[in-house]
Amino acid sequence: MFYIIFVSHMPHKFHIYKILKRFHILTTHTPTLVFISQHYEEIISWIESKEFKEQYVDKNHPYPPLLNPKRLNAKRDKEKNNNNKETEWNKNEGELKECGANLQSKEAESKDIQPYPNLSYESISPELAWDLNVPLPQSDMVKFESHGVGSIFSNFIQKLGISIIMLPDNLFCVIKVYKILYNALNNGARVLLIRDYLPAMNQNAKKLHFLIQKPRIMILNQVRDPISMLKHYVGVKRRPEKALTSFNLGHNPKEIVSSLVRYSGGYLYPSVKEIPFWVSFTYMCFHDGMLFKEMINLTAEKVKFMDMPEIVGERTIPTLCKFAKIFNVPPPKEEDREFFLAKNTDFGGLLPLVMYVYDKSCDKKITIYIIKKFYINELVDISIEMLGALKHDTICIGIQRENLEYLRANGELYTQTKSYLQELIQELISQNEREKLKKFSEKDVLEFMEKNPKIRQKFKSILDEHLSLIKQEHPDIIESWKYYQEFERM
Repeated sequence: MFYIIFVSHMPHKFHIYKILKRFHILTTHTPTLVFISQHYEEIISWIESKEFKEQYVDKNHPYPPLLNPKRLNAKRDKEKNNNNKETEWNKNEGELKECGANLQSKEAESKDIQPYPNLSYESISPELAWDLNVPLPQSDMVKFESHGVGSIFSNFIQKLGISIIMLPDNLFCVIKVYKILYNALNNGARVLLIRDYLPAMNQNAKKLHFLIQKPRIMILNQVRDPISMLKHYVGVKRRPEKALTSFNLGHNPKEIVSSLVRYSGGYLYPSVKEIPFWVSFTYMCFHDGMLFKEMINLTAEKVKFMDMPEIVGERTIPTLCKFAKIFNVPPPKEEDREFFLAKNTDFGGLLPLVMYVYDKSCDKKITIYIIKKFYINELVDISIEMLGALKHDTICIGIQRENLEYLRANGELYTQTKSYLQELIQELISQNEREKLKKFSEKDVLEFMEKNPKIRQKFKSILDEHLSLIKQEHPDIIESWKYYQEFERM
């Protein structure tokens, strides 16, 4: 049972004090105390209702809300023209098929729910909502995962026009995280993405998971062979803190490029010495089972699973077409095909870069961006003009039009910039080829596990919990994981 100690500065509201005392919430936040006193009738009516008892008291919910979330959301549901179709993931074929009956039922239910006259998610601040245990505003999809399972998918569905809000990495204050998510969902974010296990850094963060509502459309767990995940953590290219990502014509291109890429632990090459760290780093890795257990408003049988191969190579476009259909947005455009199929690891850590060109005669600063071609956006692409035959298929040189005109008008500065960029790009291409030779594979991970039985046993115990949900709901995916099956046979 969840308890509340209510500290009221208005003694005449002693009745609500007695009722709330059995839930034992301590709050000294003045706006919250004022709000509770002002909305005495709404709170009492809700916490004494049959629905509250069945949904929260009888289920021993640790954070029951003091207002009805359905009524807070009712006005927005009535106004929203939601043409999305709830989906079912066909376990045998991996195909999405329409299944609109449940969504129609939800729409019918929402028509019967009366909104509060003067209360809604939009009218309540996130700070107040947190104190009142109000769940986060409802999303269309809750997506949860560990790192290293294909984060590029978030870029893909945003390219389709589906907005996402993700738990910010390395922000451990749970109230700040709740506020960011609350505001984003209130402002139209359709997907709530969780890939960090915040309680590993802040035990109070479990409340955040308890306050995640069942989404309108689907719950998605994105997964990957755990041995491949470990390979990624150790072998992915990372930027060190001292990397020279912004520079000017006075910097040596060789020094810039050599500073850009390191691997886990700060090594110049992937090292198996880092495996024990990643096995135990629950904040980012191997936490799906724990995370799902704390999202108690979600049900296991409603979770759909997407294995990483479904968003790699030629399988990517069909997968995105399915999601476009689910979310009622246009399918992938043909001109974006290369973006969806490109290897995300190419020039990893090496790009993007920012170069500053100064005209000291008039204190003018020109910014030039060295980026992957998919992110040129509104910039003018001057790759051919600057690089000529050195132009690379992946790298783009971007600049704002007014700066380009200024640079072209300044002959000496233009020539210096062009020469410098050609030298820099040659260094980037050479470094990219050197990094490709630093291969780290699943076999390296398995060999390490075979030689280190204590770590192997620890990893197995962690994976048993991490994979508990998918083992229960979709064991065929686990059976398809070649390297995990080899690990299990050890």
